[in-house]
This record gives sequence, C-alpha cells and structure tokens, in this order.
Amino acid sequence: MKKLSRDPNAKTIIQNELARTGTIEQILSSGMPPEISWGDQLDDHYSQTNVPIKLTIKDQGGGIGKVVIKVNGVEQAAPSTRGAYGIGKDDPTEGAALVDFEVSLPDGDNEISIAVYNDDGTIMSQALSQKIHVDDPMKDLPDLYALVIGISKYHEHDIQLKFAASDAQEIANTLANRGKPLFKNIHIQTLIDKQAQVPAIKSELHKMAKGIKVGDVFMLYLAGHGTIIEGDYHFIPWEMKYTSPQALKTYSISRSQFQDLLKKIKAQKSMIIIDTCHSGAFSSNESQAFAMRGMEEKSAIRRFKHFTGRAIFAAAAKDQKAPEGYRNHGVFTYALLEAMKEKADLFGNKNGFISVDEVVKYVTERVAEISKKEWQINQYPYSDLTGAPYFDIGCRKGYDRPGCQP
Repeated sequence: MKKLSRDPNAKTIIQNELARTGTIEQILSSGMPPEISWGDQLDDHYSQTNVPIKLTIKDQGGGIGKVVIKVNGVEQAAPSTRGAYGIGKDDPTEGAALVDFEVSLPDGDNEISIAVYNDDGTIMSQALSQKIHVDDPMKDLPDLYALVIGISKYHEHDIQLKFAASDAQEIANTLANRGKPLFKNIHIQTLIDKQAQVPAIKSELHKMAKGIKVGDVFMLYLAGHGTIIEGDYHFIPWEMKYTSPQALKTYSISRSQFQDLLKKIKAQKSMIIIDTCHSGAFSSNESQAFAMRGMEEKSAIRRFKHFTGRAIFAAAAKDQKAPEGYRNHGVFTYALLEAMKEKADLFGNKNGFISVDEVVKYVTERVAEISKKEWQINQYPYSDLTGAPYFDIGCRKGYDRPGCQP
C-alpha cells in the first residue's frame, strides 16, 4: 500500500481495479472472478494469421462466465466456456477449465488481451496480454473475382436446359475451394436461373469493377443459351421472351455490351469461359442468323476475344449431335471441373498450380476423348489465349498451404 501511495498513477490504478472487480459488496454477493493463465505459452512471432490459443481458467468461487478477447484494443468474437473440459467435473485439472481456440490477427505488430468474467458477468479477471508479430503469407497474393452465371430454368418453357445451373454452382464451389491457397481474398458471385437477369448481371460486373485491382484475377463463366446475331455472340438471359428476331437482338446481352462492361475490369489476368448452346427455338425459316454452328460460332467467339482482349475458352457447338449431358454435367464443364480440381496440373508440369494454359490443354483433349468414345464424333472446344498473360487460378488437391505449397 505504501508503494502504491507513492505512485503518481495510483488513483488511475485504483479506479481501473474498481471498474474491473466492482465494490466489496459486489464481490461478496457474486463471488470472485476466475483466475486465468496460458495453457501453452504464446510465441511472439507467427508466420500465419490464425494463432492457436490454449487458456486455463480456474474458478475462484464466482463461477466461469464470458471470455473477452481484444485484438489491438478491439473486442473479437470469443469461444463459449460452457463446453470447456473440466467445468463441473472431478478431473486432473483440479477444477480448471481448458479452452482451445484460434484468434485471427492482421499482418504486422499486434497486442492480444484475454480476460474472463465470473458466472453472472459482473466481475472480470485480470487480463492476460501478449504482443505478437504476424507475417501474413497471403499479404502479397492477389484477390480472385469471379462472376458465375448458369441458367437451366428459363422463363420461356421451350428453352429449358438440364445442367447449366448446377454446372455453374459447382464451378463456383471449385474456384472457391481450389483458390483458397492461392488468393488472399476470393469474391465469387453466382447468378443462377431467375437471378441471371440483365440488370443483375450488369450490376454485379459494375460492383466487381469497383473493387478489382490490376494485379487481381477475374473470371467470367457463362452457362445457358447463347446465339449468333450478325456475326456477334449474344448471351440469353433468364427473362428472354423470344417473340421476334428483333426481340432476341434487343433483350439478349451482346458482345458489345459485354465489351463495355468488361473494359471497367482492371485485372490483366482474366478469362471468359463460355459453355452455352443454341436452341432450335431461336431458328426459323425466315432467319438463320441465330444458329451457333461450326465456323460461325468460332468466328463469333474469336470476335469476342478480339474486342475484349480477354483470354477466352468456349465449348464446342452443341449442334454437333452430342447430347447435352455427360455424367450429370455438360461435357465441357465436366472436363473443366476435372481440370480445375487436379487433372490440369497432373497433365501439365505437376508443380501444384492450376494454370489457364494447362486447363485449356487438358479440357481440349478430354472433351475430344469423351466425344469420340461416347458419341463417335470429333468435338473440340475453342480457345484463344493470345496476348493474355498465362496465370494460375488455383492449386491442385494436396497443395493446400498458402502459395500452393504441399
């Protein structure tokens, strides 16, 4: 007490302690707060953002309540102590509760503090604190942005598809899963069936354009119906009502509209993947300009690439007599999913990275193989990576640590 009386900060110290413990009456009525200690001593440096914490909490008569975690002075979500080992049991911990959890810390210098309330939440324990420096292995990695669109159940009954929507959903899931070790943040937006209307498609591309940086990776995946009008590719949105050739031209999303939207996407590493097919509903004796067949389709896709400057990869025309489905997928997306999960790298240089050129090479060969075996036809996807930097879009299975490390 004599030492405290000489401390110029004595008043502040006493006020802080009273704020923590409350009055003597409060202590007597609700009991002392628990005593806490590190289960394992923390290091002062980590090469990961998730820091494992082991906390020992010993009841001092007032029970064990809420855990309070602060990172750099800001309170974070904390684990519950209700399921902690040792509470209310006779065990080797002698009444102490053991709590294991992780705290996420940003790159750089941090200070973490942890305290625990008594059971009725009136009195807090002495806080434990530790200064920790984090080197975030993901800090210099790019972000991935992807807009994934799939329409099976169109507004118009005559143009329904089987697998476009489910294919798109699985593409989104695979991009997210295999991209985790390679990208700092992953921003994937899916528009499925009725969600894939023109205003929503344009809105999502505008949103992505605001956040995406030059060094990030961007992907656009289109599954559904497409058609060719006056030599240009058009994507058919969910709400299309095909009442006339002019309606088709007016209400579909043209190559030039995509061009205007995509030029706002700053990412140099970008790819457009098209798995759309032509429906007989879009052809008539009066106008055959809509049919996506053979060289006309590939010419339109080539123009798409030329005007947008993006790497492009498209399924073969569906009028080549192949059924739409192969093992509950479109054949193109079936091979694409194989490639993105691991097969592209195993087919390529086996370094753990899934690169766009490896994907294109694998899928091209795999689609030709399946088409020949299943339907006795020669069917080949169309690709053009000219001028686009080759880049990675994920890590194959088994290479799940940051930077595609095994």
